Amino acid sequence: MNVQALTTDPTGLCFVSYRRTRLSEVETLIRSFHERGVPTWQDVKNLDETHTNSELRRVLKDSSTANAVLWISPDVSGSDIIRRVEAPLIMSRADNEDDAFFVIPIAAGGADYAGAAEAVGEDLSLATLEEWNIRKISNDPAKEADARMVAQRVLSRRLRAVNNVLDSDEPIRLGLFARKRPPADNDFALALDWEGRIANRHASETIWKRHLLPAVSDVVDAIEQFGGGRSVVASGLPTISAAFALGRGFMSPRGIDAAWLQFNPASGEVRWSLREQREHIDLAVRSRDKDAGANDLAVLVSVSVPVEHAWAASKAELPSFRALVDVRLKEEGNTVLTAGQALEIAHQVVDAIRKARNEFRPKGPVHLFMAAPVGLSFLIGQLSNTLGPIRVYEHDESGTVGRYVAGPLIIN
Repeated sequence: MNVQALTTDPTGLCFVSYRRTRLSEVETLIRSFHERGVPTWQDVKNLDETHTNSELRRVLKDSSTANAVLWISPDVSGSDIIRRVEAPLIMSRADNEDDAFFVIPIAAGGADYAGAAEAVGEDLSLATLEEWNIRKISNDPAKEADARMVAQRVLSRRLRAVNNVLDSDEPIRLGLFARKRPPADNDFALALDWEGRIANRHASETIWKRHLLPAVSDVVDAIEQFGGGRSVVASGLPTISAAFALGRGFMSPRGIDAAWLQFNPASGEVRWSLREQREHIDLAVRSRDKDAGANDLAVLVSVSVPVEHAWAASKAELPSFRALVDVRLKEEGNTVLTAGQALEIAHQVVDAIRKARNEFRPKGPVHLFMAAPVGLSFLIGQLSNTLGPIRVYEHDESGTVGRYVAGPLIIN
């Protein structure tokens, strides 16, 4: 990272200033931030048992505080802490042109621009707020769409700030965490925190449609627009479906060089990407006819262990399938793949799906059942353009062989 005259770490925390009377809508806002990789500082969760004003001043002057959101509702007028401590410090720091720190002021709770200025008091004039392009939210209380709008704004500003301090050859580091929260100390530009949405590897269709898939879309769009054309290197602790969804976001036609850092017991993290040289690996690839009256296509990918036993145990909960594609290693148990071998498997899986679509003409979605490293799911997602809707399944380890539980239907 370039050493510049910037006092702020642009990958740091977003300070959220608000009245606790607005806690419910601010919790929605913060969750939207976390889903898009923006970590936050919030008084009810991060304020230590210490002198409040002193701690707020310390946090707002700390280089690890990257930006702030001023949630200005009419009841801010009754908060001396916001009016006399938080807001003046935030605006003063944002006014420093040599600092990467930025602020997003929001007129919320039915406040208009004049009302917002009146709420924060004489220390911050209406002219000052207008200078910072205050955003107005009409809904009271704010809705999820409002929270998403603010999160998108913070996301774009954050990526521009990160791009400004990275060396020319440095990638954007992206974390994806669905099985536990991101570590507090990390060097990710964005660390998507889905732990609160996904429990035991599973989330409902509603959660995927309303929250997680839109988060992927927003992150990839922001990287494409404000990432300076940089490559992306992703890692973390996702589920199979989360890794696929992220890979699908970075589908190859978008032209973004995105890789997954896959852990290898022998050599540590290894970069898996579409730019690697494909390497031969012995695979058995078979397709077979099933129910002529059905519409969907089942795809079984066995790398870590055979899929068919858990798949068979799940049949009562699965639809009928027009055909089945089975891709497996000829030598079972060889789960330590090179980057080139992983890419070869991904290509063969996608090629087999396309051939099965041409041969059996299924009208419904692809159903993907995998026992494989998450990095392979990411690669298949990247190559999945023209395959149509795909439903990704997660393995549930209950019972002797476990079973597969339906994950998200990913359309775009």
